[in-house]
Amino acid sequence: MKKDKLNKAGTFLLVLFLASAVKSQTPGLGTWNVANIKGDFNKHWNFFTELQLRSQKFYDDHFYHELKGAIGYKLEKNANLLVGAGQYVTYQYDGSFKSPVRTHEFRVWQQLNLNSEFGKVKIEQRYRAEQRYFKSGYRNRFRTRINATLPIAKTKFYLNAFEEIFLTNTKPFFERNRLYGGVGYKFTDVFSLQLGYTNQYDYNQNINPYTKNFFQASFLFDLNRYTKSRHHSVDE
Repeated sequence: MKKDKLNKAGTFLLVLFLASAVKSQTPGLGTWNVANIKGDFNKHWNFFTELQLRSQKFYDDHFYHELKGAIGYKLEKNANLLVGAGQYVTYQYDGSFKSPVRTHEFRVWQQLNLNSEFGKVKIEQRYRAEQRYFKSGYRNRFRTRINATLPIAKTKFYLNAFEEIFLTNTKPFFERNRLYGGVGYKFTDVFSLQLGYTNQYDYNQNINPYTKNFFQASFLFDLNRYTKSRHHSVDE
């Protein structure tokens, strides 16, 4: 009986969410491109850098780009603490990098990653505090994300999904929700490609909440594994 009630409640919430998404959907499928490079300096210190490019339409009307990087310190095997910074620029929506710029942001952030495994599923919990600087002023934001990765049998393919919530320290506190699902392929220990779908729900108390859907392509480079593979080949 309790399970039936939970299923009905889940179905109701899903229908409610979809109805809201359809009502507030911005037109067109956008694109979201990511290039991520990470590596280790030694057993404690590590780094990553990332470039993102987004468009309102399918590889057209590019309106956003960001460049960020971070230095991390491994507290223990499954815990990593990072400090990062980046530039985030949003342009007009009806063109590619069309001026005037809507927002130009410099951001500093602190992040804690916790990794665990449940059978074959790898779980990453990410907690981030952001200090955001605009010409118009300063804002705080807090983000929490849970990411799951599941390898597909004995292939180089894997499934990946995450849910991320964005909060602020001012009312109404809830700012954004981001949901992603996709499939990845490991070409080598160094390079992986992920293709997926992202739904982003933005809440704004001054206008109607809205969602935007993106086709996402992520290019992932692991320089730490590249370094290890080079050392291994030299030893042989």
